[in-house]
Amino acid sequence: MPKVSIIIPVYKSEAYLHKCLSSVVNQTLRDIEIIVVNNASPDNSQYIIDKFAESDTRIKLIKNKENEGICQARNAGLKIAEGEYAGFLDADDWVKPQMFESMYRAAVKNSADMVICNSRSVCEGRVHPPRFSIAKELIHLEKTGFDNYMYNYYFPNRHGYENWNKLYKLGIIRKNDISFDGRITFAEDAFFNLEYLLFTNTICCLDIPLHFYLNRKDSFINIKNPRLLQDSLLLLDEFYRKACLKKKLHLIEAVYPYLTYHCIDYVFSARIRKENTSIRNLNTEFFLLKEFPFVEQCMDRIHCERKTIGKYISSLLILKRSYFLLSFYKYIQKKLLA
Repeated sequence: MPKVSIIIPVYKSEAYLHKCLSSVVNQTLRDIEIIVVNNASPDNSQYIIDKFAESDTRIKLIKNKENEGICQARNAGLKIAEGEYAGFLDADDWVKPQMFESMYRAAVKNSADMVICNSRSVCEGRVHPPRFSIAKELIHLEKTGFDNYMYNYYFPNRHGYENWNKLYKLGIIRKNDISFDGRITFAEDAFFNLEYLLFTNTICCLDIPLHFYLNRKDSFINIKNPRLLQDSLLLLDEFYRKACLKKKLHLIEAVYPYLTYHCIDYVFSARIRKENTSIRNLNTEFFLLKEFPFVEQCMDRIHCERKTIGKYISSLLILKRSYFLLSFYKYIQKKLLA
């Protein structure tokens, strides 16, 4: 059994793929499998994959006949993965040679269900400071409490919402039928992490940046997505349903209203920043909110929980994200009741 399965979806990545795969095949941890999923990429990505596969038998290839999206590509990789742990990379990113050895050793030493490292963004050749405020620590969720983890780590984005700086126990993923939901085309990794956290006890955090994230102007994250709010709310509703089905509702019940608010806040903030507009011009988004009854229920719960909303706002202030805070919440509530 390989120690780590590394899953890499590929689509239109020929300009970056060689650097990504080079960084993976040269890992100091040799006992790995590298699962490359070619999502029917129309460029020369397959040629690059074949060249690496000729000289490295650890590479497993999945060739899709059509582009099924990044979620299905990752799910396909998980289906054939044989490692003790699983990690995910984007085809335009790269990692330090010791990344997976450092994370795997930390996982084994601490019997960790999840290992998190830091990352650096690279934009137009410039390497930026570490992206996240990660401290070297061991977090036991049974002692910390799921809601406290959300307030102190998740909402402030101290560990990142992404997959590429994390290591997951494949056994937990398989046992609890955790997968990526293909209905959403943005922040799909955040919802994967949320579901995985329901079954996590020990999180090992490494404060060293081992991953490099390429910030491209043409990347999907920088493209306007008109379905972002609708997709996010659909998955929030699905996350609640899964928590009920898997008997984990007690973990999320207290924080679910704030998770909903956080999601809406994130989407509205992104729209306002990218389009240089005002919250009062997002009438289409407010109309969408009314299509999801649980949103108004969540806003009502927040209104009745004055002490808890203070904890949530404090978590936002760590990020200095003071776009809306209580004033934004009140504006949403007003629009929903209109």
